[in-house]
Amino acid sequence: MDNATHAFVGLAVGELIDRVLPKEEDPNKASTRRFLLLFLCAAASNFPDLDLVLYPLLKAPLGYLLHHRGHSHTFVWEVPQAMLLLCGTFLFWPRARKIFLADKITRFGALFAVAIGFVLHISMDFLNSYGIHPFFPFDTRWYYGDMVFIIEPIFWATMGIAVVMTFKSKILRVFWALFLLGIPVAATIKGFLPWPSLALLMSAAGVIIAVQTRSKERSVTALATAMALSIAFIISQGIFSSEARDEIKYALEKKDQGFKVLDTALNSFPSNPFCWSFTSIALDDHLGTYRLRSGVYSLNVALVPVSKCSEALLRNKIPEGSAPDIAYLRENDGNWSELKNLNTANCHFRAWMRFARMPLATSQSANDLRFINASARGNFSELRFDDFKNEACPDHVPPWTPPREDLLREPIALNGH
Repeated sequence: MDNATHAFVGLAVGELIDRVLPKEEDPNKASTRRFLLLFLCAAASNFPDLDLVLYPLLKAPLGYLLHHRGHSHTFVWEVPQAMLLLCGTFLFWPRARKIFLADKITRFGALFAVAIGFVLHISMDFLNSYGIHPFFPFDTRWYYGDMVFIIEPIFWATMGIAVVMTFKSKILRVFWALFLLGIPVAATIKGFLPWPSLALLMSAAGVIIAVQTRSKERSVTALATAMALSIAFIISQGIFSSEARDEIKYALEKKDQGFKVLDTALNSFPSNPFCWSFTSIALDDHLGTYRLRSGVYSLNVALVPVSKCSEALLRNKIPEGSAPDIAYLRENDGNWSELKNLNTANCHFRAWMRFARMPLATSQSANDLRFINASARGNFSELRFDDFKNEACPDHVPPWTPPREDLLREPIALNGH
């Protein structure tokens, strides 16, 4: 997830922890405790993304691909990160250190805020299709949620608005509420969000505002409601993702006779449970060919056909004659044996394959099809072989299990042979 979302969620949970704990009667201590819990939970919710200091260990793009969401996004390595965050906080915030050492309730709340903040970061990063490997060193596989868009405004409309409604200044509440909700309004006007998605966001925000307006001071009702709505959204996205995966697999195998789908990476459209972009990889083991496809799928063509999933994002991309439920945007075939030979012969490509879920390799370069034309900063997954022809084999390559280990090992017998 984006760091703004991580911050909103961390602040909301930190505020909830403070309100659940017994009230501190001393107003000065109460204020310090509250800001300490908010800071620690929000900081912990973002801290793992400091893995950017590890990127220089490998030449681009390998540094980012293999160290982003790497060791810092594992449960084992959360422990030293938590200790570093606590030590740094108390070194530069003596007043917080004093209340932490003197008051066991504050001590418990602070430790819990840090722990839950780190767990929230890993859990939320799991929700999209980039992947994490949280159980390293016991399990080096990638895990993909494939259910929530990486910048999902539903969390702004729930957790973000819940935080804003705790501000004592009415001017600040109005300003930040308008800011958070103004972004999806502008996105809808520009065609990036469909109107039903905007209605969903405004309804969620309206519920939070109404609940908070009727709540007493230090009430947890609005914060708990925001959390419940967020969890309900995630659960529904998981259900819709599973349904979309099954239907896309059926459509692909019907279209490409003889190919068996190995994997489908899914991304939902923002605040839109019916529209999904997908990238799939399928194998015909008789021909020794694997096929990559990308496209868009709608679970409800009556409400949102694929052409209306995001008019701005998909403008001029949907091929003429596409069905209302599925549109194929790209198709690439590769040779299975050549991929395995390249993996054996080229150590840089072999390192790259520890990240690539949808590998598209040519004689000049390798790309993960998930990220071609999928990012505002361009295709960050591209490995250009000429850039590495004079480079020694890389050190500091994490031992992640290649996502396409099923293509790299032999034999594969999908058709019973």
